[in-house]
Amino acid sequence: QHIITVVRPGFATALTETVTATSGNTWTAKLLPNVESGDFLIEENYPGLRGRYTQTRHFTILNAPVITSPVAGGHVKEQRPVVSGDGKPNATVRIYQENSGVTLYGEVLVPPDGHWSTPVRVELPEGSFTFTAQQTFGTALSLWAKGVTVTASNRPVISPEPIFQETNFKLPGSHSEAGATVQVFRDLTQYMV
Repeated sequence: QHIITVVRPGFATALTETVTATSGNTWTAKLLPNVESGDFLIEENYPGLRGRYTQTRHFTILNAPVITSPVAGGHVKEQRPVVSGDGKPNATVRIYQENSGVTLYGEVLVPPDGHWSTPVRVELPEGSFTFTAQQTFGTALSLWAKGVTVTASNRPVISPEPIFQETNFKLPGSHSEAGATVQVFRDLTQYMV
């Protein structure tokens, strides 16, 4: 029975959960959180005996990117907001709607400082929208970023919709930015009422 642990050269601290190889001598070890890319050794032990190490291997670890803006629960007023976050320098981050993976909403090369930012390429639909992202580095593909759900409201709404009004009237509405000036135009024309 082989007991497998992954460590850094010169250190005994395990970087993975300890696993036991199967009868076919195969195994899979899950890295502990926050392990960075670098050189690794695979330690093989037998019950009651100190085992051996493999040759040093270099692994690139590609964690999921993190979306930092907009914030979860926020209200997005722009049809094409800027999305920002953190990723691996020189990786490519792609932004999608969570559980879709079809429409690419944005793409950006992560700069050397690891902080990326890009405007959304496709107008967001009205209502609840959950951003997620994935990054690639060479041929490596990360897991999906934790979803960030926002409410997209791109236009002021007149409510209730008037059918007939007197010459002078008040027009209630919602979903406009606090302090913004709302202008009402006649039937999608440039004629302001």
